[in-house]
Amino acid sequence: MSEAQVENRPKEAARLRIRLAEPGENVDALIPLLRKALSESRYASLSLSEDRVKALLAAHLEEPKLIGIILAEHLSEAGATHPVGILYAMAGRLPFAEATSCAAHLFYVRPEARRSRAAHGLLKAFEKWAKNRQAFEAAVHVTMGRTEDARVSKLLSRYGFENTGGRSHFKNF
Repeated sequence: MSEAQVENRPKEAARLRIRLAEPGENVDALIPLLRKALSESRYASLSLSEDRVKALLAAHLEEPKLIGIILAEHLSEAGATHPVGILYAMAGRLPFAEATSCAAHLFYVRPEARRSRAAHGLLKAFEKWAKNRQAFEAAVHVTMGRTEDARVSKLLSRYGFENTGGRSHFKNF
């Protein structure tokens, strides 16, 4: 299995695809997903700056060793895709040790896809992405201020991420 695509269980495999966004990809399809994520966040009173987001996404897609934009997409019968989840990860060297830490700064799944395997697929792909960078740890920061933060924390615990206080969850490799 390539890093760019992680297969899901047979029943959902025909309907859900998890993949790493690629350099040069059209980022316009991600704007509605990011707008929805913003609307459910503590930043809901702010307007999404489409031009800024598009420029940032395009630049970040050109840095695949440092930044991973992992997508969960529903596939239609005709093969069209609809993004339903995103995990935005960054890799960085720890300043005090010869080690890499990978952090998910945005982990979001649309409400209609929250009972699907989208969150599971995003987390598994993030783990693989971090391990491919020889990371010491992977971290998910649940800082959006959503009312579902407790539910997300419980989900992360089920996948082996330890809540170290506050809203940060870590998994060592």
